[in-house]
Amino acid sequence: MAENTDDNENFENVEHSCSHTSSIGETRPFSLNLSHRSLQNLQPSLNSYDISHVNLSGNRFCGFPSTLCDFNASCLTEINISSNKLPNISAEIAKFVNLRTFIADFNALNEFPAKLCELQRLTKLTLSHNVISHVPKEIGRLKSLKIFDISHNAFSEALPREICDLPSLEDFRAQSCKLSSLPEEFDQLKNLKVLIIGCNSRLGFSETIESLTSLEILCLNSNGMSTIRKKDSKKTIHKKYKFLLAEGSFKRLENLRLLNIAKNDVESIPTISDLEYLEQLDVTGNKELTLPDSIGGMAKLTDLRTDIENLPKSLAGSRVTIKKDPLNIPIKATNVDTSWRTDLLLDSSKRTPNYSMDRTPHGFAVIFNFENFGSEDKTRRGAKKDVEYVKDVFSNNLNYKVDVHCDLKYEDFMSKLEHYRDYDHKDHDSFVCFIMSHGNENGVCTSDHKNVKMEDVRDMFVGSKCPSLERKPKMFFIQACRGDIEHPTQYRKDASRPNMESESHRALRMK
Repeated sequence: MAENTDDNENFENVEHSCSHTSSIGETRPFSLNLSHRSLQNLQPSLNSYDISHVNLSGNRFCGFPSTLCDFNASCLTEINISSNKLPNISAEIAKFVNLRTFIADFNALNEFPAKLCELQRLTKLTLSHNVISHVPKEIGRLKSLKIFDISHNAFSEALPREICDLPSLEDFRAQSCKLSSLPEEFDQLKNLKVLIIGCNSRLGFSETIESLTSLEILCLNSNGMSTIRKKDSKKTIHKKYKFLLAEGSFKRLENLRLLNIAKNDVESIPTISDLEYLEQLDVTGNKELTLPDSIGGMAKLTDLRTDIENLPKSLAGSRVTIKKDPLNIPIKATNVDTSWRTDLLLDSSKRTPNYSMDRTPHGFAVIFNFENFGSEDKTRRGAKKDVEYVKDVFSNNLNYKVDVHCDLKYEDFMSKLEHYRDYDHKDHDSFVCFIMSHGNENGVCTSDHKNVKMEDVRDMFVGSKCPSLERKPKMFFIQACRGDIEHPTQYRKDASRPNMESESHRALRMK
């Protein structure tokens, strides 16, 4: 591969930063952070240092870096190579016998890196958002594994029975993997606390899950579950209701704190009040659901997500907060404390700013589409297709919750913006807003032909007015003709409007 001059510039301060020694004169292991620097390779000189943690996320690696394979095998304990373009993982990964964390989310892995199964000390393995088709039987060798995330892959085979041979597993995530069942022995995972298996349209509740009595977080949203009804015959149950909630479901899961069964066909959950430690419950999207009166007496329940119109009267005087917005899926468990590390960082002037993007979903991607304006000649033909494309990318590829609003009048448009401004985004990483309409020198047009200045829209989301998005990226995309003058991308800080030389260079850098 030809030498990359940008990589050379990025690395020019590394060796100077590697001279740290401990108080007794011995060299200490370093944490190497080279994330989000558009790297395509690693300089060979790096393998001369003892590096314990390496972060290569958000670069442009199209293959597993060969230099990484030359690092001190006994020293390296953590590798983060997420958000690259890796089609596979080098077999040499097996040499890092002390590796405890391996993160390779958001790549192009077409098969499970089987050599990872030789790393007996591995405690965290995340391979979400790839194109992996199956998990090998060797997975059962990872006896120390505590966190395992294979979400957003396209499995063509069932999970192997050997996944049940992971005695230390506490957090398992396989959301949106086209799974239809769990292994019968899944109830052997007695230490499992987090189980997130939503968006698998043929995977429902089972006795296997009911036996996982240590569960604290359970997500079964969008799994096509129904409720067994007393009037249903055995034949009906067998043929029509394959993925069921019986009357006793959840009763044994006495440690549950969060339960998400949104977007199913559940009609009743009579034993829900038996979950005395339940704090958060999401039942949105279950059109025929009736909640029991006893739900208002649940001592710990504070967050109920539902779009049911006729709620039990017992909720009126309770401490439960009722919202129609779906729950956010809990973020992955954090790593062990690494405050002791001596970070081996590039010169701050060379670093690319980056934000944490760990939550699922990352946040809202709101699309305001103005297509119809009361006359045929003003109709924006083809606008629906633009919305479909944007929705597909941000929902299926970029992991955002997409909301679409069409042909709003001025008052309704501003009201929706205020809703998102006042929303608590504490569990989100960012906010994205698309506005597609006609425009002019005064701004963009709503369906009742009133103008909205983009400065007014952006000002609604500065840190002082939307504190839950402070120091988080807020991105606004405008598709509207505003005359013949080209307008460059604008950046602006959160706190106030900076004094720029011209309007066209005004900043929208929200941090």
